[in-house]
Amino acid sequence: MGEKTMLGRWQVSVAEQDCSLCGACAQWCGPGALTLKQADDAAVLRFAAERCPGCGLCVEACPEKAVVLTQTTSRAGPGPAVTLASSQLSKCARCGATSVPSRMLGSMSRWNETLGGSADAKSEDFTTCMACRSDMLFFGGSLNA
Repeated sequence: MGEKTMLGRWQVSVAEQDCSLCGACAQWCGPGALTLKQADDAAVLRFAAERCPGCGLCVEACPEKAVVLTQTTSRAGPGPAVTLASSQLSKCARCGATSVPSRMLGSMSRWNETLGGSADAKSEDFTTCMACRSDMLFFGGSLNA
């Protein structure tokens, strides 16, 4: 069976309590069946079954092992993408701009410790937006500058 005939015959689900909305699954999804978008101060992970070839890269990419791929007997036709997980975005501890999904903060803290980072890192250390992080890296300055 060719790849095109398998489109729409797969279902992705997410254990929402384990998903940090890091976006790794969506980043590795070449056909765009999984998408992570930011809108209205929230991050939303959506799945469009008709685009899924069942390759499993999303499952392999997930650091929390929260993604499950199952084959279905019926073929999904074009329809609206379904929301698998969502979270409010945290605010940058320095400038107040939207930053990472709030549910990602716990995962970032665990990843930091696993990779040998500072055990006394605080959640605000992880909420700094990319602009402030770049500013602090290249020009110095504290979190509260």
